[in-house]
This record gives sequence, structure tokens and C-alpha cells, in this order.
Amino acid sequence: MNHCAKKTKMMKAFIAWLYLFAIGNANTIKKTNEEMALQAAEGMSRNIEDVLTTTLGYDNFQKHFDGLSFTPNTEDGDAVLDKLANRFGGMFMDRNTRLLKLKEVVEQSISDTTTMTECCKLNASELTMDDRFKQPVEVSSACYQKAINTKAMSGSLTAGKFEEVAEQNMRDTPSLKWQYFGSEKGIMTIYPKAIKQDCDAYDPRLRPWYVKANVPEPKDVVILIDKSSSMGSLYGGKTLLDIAKEAAQIVVSTLNPRDRVAVIGFSDNLSLMGNEPDKSCFENQLAAATHENIHEINEFIDEMSLEGSTMYGLALSKAFDYFENTESLAGRERVVILFSDGIPTDKSAQMTESYQPLEDNNETNEYILNLLKERNGKLGEMAMVMTYGLKNLEKSILEDMANVKGDLYDFDKSKTTEPGEYTHVENPSNLRQEMVSYYNHFAKNTPIVEQPIWSLAYLDWYGLGLMMTGSLPINDKEGNILGVVGVDMTMNDLICGSFFFRPSELSYVFIIDPQGYVLYHPLFVYTDDNEVKQTDILAFETDSNMIDVIESMKSGETGSKAFKSHRVVPAGGNRLLGMKTVSVTTNAHWKKIPNSDFRLCVILSNEDQESTLQTVEPKKDETFLHHRLDVVKPKTPCQCFSDNPCAMNESVVFVGPRAFVVLDHHLERKETSELINSIDKYMMTGEGYNPFRPGIRDDVWATRPAEKYWQANSDTEYERYTFWKYIATSSGIVRFFPGAVFPKDYDAIDRPWYRNAIAHEGKSTITRPYKDPIAKELLFTISKAIYGGGQKDKVNSVMGIDLRVEFIGMLMEKNFPGWFNSGLTLIDSTGFVLYGANLDLESALPTHITQTEPSISDSLIANNIMTQTECVIVEETAIQHTYKIEGTKFFRGKTSGGCIFEFVPIPRTNLYAIHRQGPCWPTSTSCVCSSVDSTTRQCISGGPGRCECPCTTPFEQYNTCTNKYDFTGVNSVACTPPPRTFMSVSSSDSTGLPQCSKYIIVGEDRDDEYKKPDEKSGISTEAVAAGGSAAIVLALLLTAVRIRM
Repeated sequence: MNHCAKKTKMMKAFIAWLYLFAIGNANTIKKTNEEMALQAAEGMSRNIEDVLTTTLGYDNFQKHFDGLSFTPNTEDGDAVLDKLANRFGGMFMDRNTRLLKLKEVVEQSISDTTTMTECCKLNASELTMDDRFKQPVEVSSACYQKAINTKAMSGSLTAGKFEEVAEQNMRDTPSLKWQYFGSEKGIMTIYPKAIKQDCDAYDPRLRPWYVKANVPEPKDVVILIDKSSSMGSLYGGKTLLDIAKEAAQIVVSTLNPRDRVAVIGFSDNLSLMGNEPDKSCFENQLAAATHENIHEINEFIDEMSLEGSTMYGLALSKAFDYFENTESLAGRERVVILFSDGIPTDKSAQMTESYQPLEDNNETNEYILNLLKERNGKLGEMAMVMTYGLKNLEKSILEDMANVKGDLYDFDKSKTTEPGEYTHVENPSNLRQEMVSYYNHFAKNTPIVEQPIWSLAYLDWYGLGLMMTGSLPINDKEGNILGVVGVDMTMNDLICGSFFFRPSELSYVFIIDPQGYVLYHPLFVYTDDNEVKQTDILAFETDSNMIDVIESMKSGETGSKAFKSHRVVPAGGNRLLGMKTVSVTTNAHWKKIPNSDFRLCVILSNEDQESTLQTVEPKKDETFLHHRLDVVKPKTPCQCFSDNPCAMNESVVFVGPRAFVVLDHHLERKETSELINSIDKYMMTGEGYNPFRPGIRDDVWATRPAEKYWQANSDTEYERYTFWKYIATSSGIVRFFPGAVFPKDYDAIDRPWYRNAIAHEGKSTITRPYKDPIAKELLFTISKAIYGGGQKDKVNSVMGIDLRVEFIGMLMEKNFPGWFNSGLTLIDSTGFVLYGANLDLESALPTHITQTEPSISDSLIANNIMTQTECVIVEETAIQHTYKIEGTKFFRGKTSGGCIFEFVPIPRTNLYAIHRQGPCWPTSTSCVCSSVDSTTRQCISGGPGRCECPCTTPFEQYNTCTNKYDFTGVNSVACTPPPRTFMSVSSSDSTGLPQCSKYIIVGEDRDDEYKKPDEKSGISTEAVAAGGSAAIVLALLLTAVRIRM
């Protein structure tokens, strides 16, 4: 072999060796990085578990709980139903009794004068703050208000008797709220008296309680507004069109949700609603008179403008089209209301294409009346016509159209529902009084109302929040409406018992009215604005097995039904965390609530059985400390970011609403030192005052070992990050350390940290950071469920610990030191970011991985590691699109732009680490985000087919006109509602007290040892850098090849 050939052979062998070394080293580095990433993730998981074990004492308490004995409970659905129905029925009966007494005295006290003071002119010094009304009041007297343009005092009440009865009612029912009489003249007499700032801003006749009592029977109404040029004439300083529009809006605003309505503007053309795609139904059918539709209709009326001539025929034909195109419902009166100046200019009776004016007014009138005759004859239930003339005419077609004898229709009177009535509007400054014929018609044709009528929820004008009213109409001897008397009950008074009856997500109650509108459902959200959405129960009960149950309830029947169902429950503490499906055996029990027209249903699940804890007694050295430290001081009070003192090295016990037998008594009763001492005595001895459900005292003492552990282990290595430690039981008990004051309606089961622990079975769950309202610092919670109660998978309680947000960064740096400053992000099981670069933890919306790493998110979705999910925000008629993490294994991926990243699950938690190797620039396929407002983000692409940040799209299966939700073919269900807002807590001065913990000091400069993590743990910088060795070898290989070439 010559020298050249030998050299070539050696070079080939060397290149082959370099190649094999490079490939082997690369595989070794790849394996090493994966192993080290998993090792780091395991280390972080153990750190979290270490916090739960050493600082919170989770393992210690689970072991203690495993040693307790439980007796399984068998729920009798009918017994539970009867108990709840009787409770609700008792509340209604009590208030009905007060209302009937109030009606009797009002009928004796109606007058044209009064000596009461106008509410807007009261002297504040005469009033006293009353927590029941959340404002200063005077409980010995009443005051009055006048609606705008109400001059005379007709319809007011004489002082004395009304106030005496109202005050006695308050003594008999301490939780009773406002009592009042609203007159048809616009005078509102209200007890107790309280200052109202605006003297003429309140008109009782437009309020929901007045409307429902005044015209309780459902009706279909079509309003015709003449917008022809002649309506531009001035009358009383306004155009006739403005007067007609205002009158029409009065009618629309006094409809109730059971009514259906349409509005038509007419001249020689028609103005109809329905131009927008999602509101197209308005053009062809009557719309339910919901708050939302009333708002839309009133806006449509506002936009009407003058044009053209007057053609009644067009308007009347369209009015009857509405009746014919809308499903006919038994028991509904049909009404056409027409506002005009009474001068029609209809053209040929044949309505040919070549319109020609009719020869004279008589021919015009004959055509209009024949049209009414023809179209009315086609209806199964004929429509009454009521007309309002807005010009000073001696006689007009309007009077003929609404002829009280009905002879111009040429029908037998027996075939008509009721002849109409013509009204000439003489005083446009007080249209409500001019419209009295409309209201008196329904008052006279409504059967005498002897039982109170209860409204659905509405927002109280006087500041008490969501309210419902029991009301009764007051009529004169001829049946004309004089006014409505009412008593109030807050929704919290009524439904808190429903809310706190919920052993788990699988068992609950709901309440509906006879039309199926929701009064209470655990997924129903009462929004904070001025309008309460009337929502059909089928928006929440989407299982087909519930359809016949709902129909039976609406009919007022009693029944029960068992069936298999796929129940959808929350996957976490809010709607952004999505939902999950579980298969259960459902038992539905329903009946009518006594003394009301509402219906109650109890849903129980076979998989949701409760157990009773054995008797647990306090030991000799154990004490009980009630949470109201502002009322009964602890032995060693201390300061912990609250206006109220906390308890040094002691836990308090908060006994929540779920624990009480009579919930409304608990919420209404003032927590005095005497009351707290009596509770203390019962808890210590088991004797004396006991307002609690069976087993509550046992639960209190069963949680006592947690306090012992916290006291004995108050200086662990994680204590410097710790704020609060607590345990909450499913029965409503919260033990909290160090002790602090709670709102009396606080419910731990409704909190995100509790829900997250339930949703992630057996895992340590971490919430997104939040700004604590007491500490004013960014905190997060680690929580984990305690199992037992005779069932290994039955959650009995949840333990939680609140930590400073810096703790997350410390864990990340300790376990992932090589990645810490190079593209490391921590997300939860729905993709929301807990830690990452440039993260705004105080933004209105939480930050999602699709927002911070759009290219990586696109790859995660493409590889089925992150999948899309959705739920329906019923109160907003929108679909919430979000994500859930499905990946359970380490994954190294490459984005469409070539960026390398690692996805690393943190074992036994709801956390995942993501690391990118260098910048990952967005590409045309990367996820996108729309602009953000204060509460939500609208989708750009319009649906789940596009990778986007969590966002919302319209729920297109909602029919605005019928106010119905169609879930046919829809996989979504109603979203989890947000946590409730709790009552405020009274404050007392804690200035000068010592800090509860040496670590809980605002603004302390902490040089934590964990901010200098152990370099031997986690993924080191050297390990990341080692990845370059393979690249160096490959570079040498390429150089050798180039040299050879």
C-alpha cells in the first residue's frame, strides 16, 4: 500500500470515529438532559410535599384521620326534599302573613294628603345605622317619594296606622326588609324611612314587583307607532312622535318576562327590529319581555324618525303576522296598541303594486276595519285593539278601531276576547296617567288576587342588593288599580340555604318558577349590573333525562326519578379551569314549595354518600377559640395585616353557614360576647346552646391535632415564606392559624384552593398567585385533600397553606438552576402561568402560556399535550374557550420556527415546567391573542379551530326572542360560577400589638438561604452547556471533511 492510500484509509477511519463519537455523545447528552429534567421535577415535587409534610402537617393529619371511625349515612331524598321545602315554605308563609296585614292597613289609609316627610328631605341626624338595611334608618316611621311629574298627593297614606303595622311586622320577623305601598298616581310610601337623594328619580309603577302584581297574567302585545311626517306636529312642547315613543316605552318597561312583545314603526313603510344576525328573530316573531330584550326594544324605539305618510294597513297586517308566526299559548290575551294622530292615508284596498289614494276617508276607514275583521278572524284567540290619539280630534278612525261595542268588527261578541278602548292623550307631561286605560283593562280582567305574588330577583333600588318582593294589588270597587303593596326579602335570605346545601358537586338543589325560570341553581350567576337575566332552567340541566322532570315541576307536580347520567363538574376554582365529566347515578326529587308558586328540586348522587364521625371529645388541656377575636379577645392578641387582632400561636375555629340548622338565624343574628361564650361552652362541654347540625362539635375536635402540630412546628425551613395554615371540613368548619376574623358567610368549599384540591385527586395543588386582601401581598396556596370517612376516595376536608409568591421562584431556581434565567416557565394544569419572565401577577386576566409562548403552545396542541376545552357562560350567552394539559411525560419538541423546547411534568402536582432553548419567535401558525378588556378576551378567529389565548365567542344556539338555550349537539355545559362575595367584617384597632410571626413583616428584606440554591440539585448550568460538546465534535467532523475535499 503506498503512502497516499494509507493516509486516505486512516483519514476515513478517523472521520468514521468522529461521526460515531458525535452521534453517541449527542444521544448521551439528550438522555442526560431528560434524566436531569425529570430529576429536577421530582426534586421540586418533593420540596412542595415537604412544605405540606413539615410546615402544614398534612401527613400527620391524614394519619390521624385514618384512625377515626365513621358511620355511613343513608340520604332519604324525599325526606331531604320535604325538609327543605318546608323551610322555604315557612319563610314565604311568614312574609305572606306580614303582607296581608300591610294590605289591610293600606286599604284603610289611602288618602289625598299625608303628614309624612318626603324621603329626600330627611334630616340625617334623626336616623340610626341599621345593619339589616345597610344604611341609617328610623324604624318608628315611614316616608314617601314622588315620581317625576307627580304633583298631587293622591295615593299617599295617612301617617300612623301603616307605620304601626309595619313596625310590628318587623318585630315579628326581624329579617324582614322594606315594606311599602306604591300608588298608581306615582306616590311611594316606604318603611322604615331612610334618606333618598333624588326626590323624583323613583317611579314605583316601573318596578318589577309593581308590574307583576298589577298585570300578573301573561299577554302578547304588539305596539304600533305612527312615524309619519304629520307626527312632527308639536303638542305640549313635544313632537307627537316623541310623545308616542315615550308612551310606548312606558308600556314596554312595565311588561314582565312572561309577556311577549313586538314594536313596529310605520308610515308608508315599516321600521322593524332584527337587522343584526343574532337578533333576526325580532323581525318575524314576538320576543319574550326579558330585561335584555326590553333594553333592545327601547333603543329601537329611540332611533325612530319622521318620514312618509300614514298607512295603517301595513302596520296592522304586520302586527297580525307577528301573532300568527309566534307559538300560540293558552291563557294569553292578545293586544294591539296603536299610537297615532288619527289621520291615515292608506291606498287601494286591493294593495296592488300601483298604489292609488282612496277616494275619501270613509273608504279608508272601511278598508282598515275590514282588514281587522279579516285578520282577527283567522286567529284562534282574537286580538283586542287599544288606540291612543295624540291630536285634538273630535272623532277619528282610532275610536272606530277600538269601538267598545265591537259591532264594527261584525263578529259575535262571544268570539272576541274583549272589545278595545280609545284614549285621547290630553296631557303628554304625565303619560303614565294617560295610559291608565291600558292598566285598568288588565286589572279588571284579572281574577281577584288574594294570595301574594312573588317576583323573580331584581336589584334593589335602595341598596340591599338582589331582592325579591311579595306583592298584592289594591283595587277600587270597580276593579280599577289603585296601587300595589309589597314586602321584601333579599335573595341571600332565601337561597343561602340552597347554596350551603351541597355535600359535593354531585348533590345540590335548584328552584324555578312555573315558567321554568331559575330562582336558584348552583351554576346560575346573578350579575352585578342593574338587570337580572331571566334564565331557563334547561340552560343548566342539559341531561335529556331532566326534560320530563322539569315539565312535571312546571305543572306543580310532586315526583322522583332515578337515572344514570354523565354529570359535568368543575375542573377547578373558576370557569377558566374548564370542566370534567363523571358518570353517576342521579336521584331527582321535586315538589312545589308551600305558600309560594315556586318549585324545588333536590338532586342526590349515589356516589356522594356522607358519613358521620364518631364522638370526639376535647382533651383535658385543649381549648376552643371562636374566630370573632374582635368581640372576645384571645389570650395573646397579635398583628397580622388585619385591622382586627389575630391570635398568637393559636388557631381559631370558624363555624360556617353549612354547620347551622337554621341558617338565616345565624346570618341575621349579631355575634355578641354572650353568644360567643355560649358557643364556647357548648363546644367544650356539649351542653347548652346548640344551633348546629349533628356532628359539628365532633368535627371541631377532630381538627384539633392540626393546631397542635402547627404550634410544635412553627419554625421550619419554609416558615419564612408562610402566612396562614388551615384545614376546612366539608361540614363547614375552618381551623385557621394564626387565628383571624372571618366574614360570617364565608364558605371554604366555594374557594378556588378547595375546589382545586377536589378536582386534582391525591395531588398537591398550587393556585395562581393572587393579591391577598388582608396581607396586601402576592400569595399563592398549596392545598391537598384529606380522604376518609369510610370511603378511601371520599374527601372529608382540605388542608391549605398560604405562601409568599417568592417561594415559587426559589423552588424554580433551586431545582432548575441552569434553566432559571434562560426561558423557564411554570404553568398549571390549564396552561396558566405561575412563574415566568415579565409576568404581571396583578393583571385583570391571568396570563396563559399561549400568550407568553405562542409558538411553543402551537406545538403542544399539535402533539396533543395541551387540548382545548370549553363551557358556556350562560349569563353572558357566550362560550369560554380554554385549555387543559393532557401530557404526563417528558417531551422535547421543536416549534414551526425551529425553536427547541422541553416540557416537564412536576410529579404528583398540577404543575408543569417549560423551557425553551433560546428565543422562540412567533410564526404564521403560532397562537394569537385578541385585545383584552377588564374581564374577558374576545376570540379573533371565532372558534376553537384556531390556536388562541383563552377567549370567548357568542353562544349561537341562544334564541334572543324566546330566551331559550339549545344545547342540542353542543358538548359544552354551563361554566363554574365565580366565588361568592362575602359580607364585610367589622374592624377594631390592633395598633401596637406584636407581630404574629417574626417572618410576617411587610417589606422585610429577606436574604433567604434558598435564594442561593444548592448547585448540586436540579439541572445545572454545566449540564445545559454540556450540550455544546456534541456540536463541537460535529464541527470538527465537518472541518475534516472540508480538509479532505
